Amino acid sequence: MEAAVIALGAFVLVVVGLLGAGLVWGIGRAAGWGKGGKKQLAAARERKPYAYLDAESGVSKEQVIKVAQGYVDDGALGVRAQDVVETFRRSEVLRKDILSLLRREFEEGSLTWDKFSIPVESACDGIRSNSVELVNRMQAFDSAEYQRLDRIERAGGLENKQTDAHRLAVMRSSLDEMDSIQDANDRLLLELEKLQSELNKLSGEDVACDTDAIANEIRELTRDTHYYA
Repeated sequence: MEAAVIALGAFVLVVVGLLGAGLVWGIGRAAGWGKGGKKQLAAARERKPYAYLDAESGVSKEQVIKVAQGYVDDGALGVRAQDVVETFRRSEVLRKDILSLLRREFEEGSLTWDKFSIPVESACDGIRSNSVELVNRMQAFDSAEYQRLDRIERAGGLENKQTDAHRLAVMRSSLDEMDSIQDANDRLLLELEKLQSELNKLSGEDVACDTDAIANEIRELTRDTHYYA
């Protein structure tokens, strides 16, 4: 009888041990432990394949947005990538609303229609071209290395490493250039918003001088987009 009790106790311990091991394995798998988790971590650290976009070849805004969305969680480029996506959203809303206002007041294809619709379409195309250049620069930017050097600098580790300090400065300059491109897009959006506001005030053929000035400003800003290409 005693031997049977001992055997039963041993069996229970084995079962409990197996259940515990299975529980730990399940928790570990859910947490990303093991080979699967390591592979996922390695994949997250891999740089995305470079897909050069050519603004002159008629690349669509959807293609640009698709590339930008791959960087929205990036530590250095995330906000900039989100700005690209949001810029396209805002520009499309403004374009549709302005053209709707023009249709309400003017005959499509008339001189007044062309005077405003052409700059609006050019502004949206300029935003697309700028955004193409912006995402191309994002793809060429080594965000992981930038963040590594930035952390070392903040810890005081670049004081005697002039080469790395210079590399970090160059990378920051690249980020500043990206911000300048986005700023150009923001200026175009602002002029579109101003034109939308002025057109909302119009009645019939009462075209204010302010709208002419805004249309001219949009043309000038659109011509400046070639600077970034």
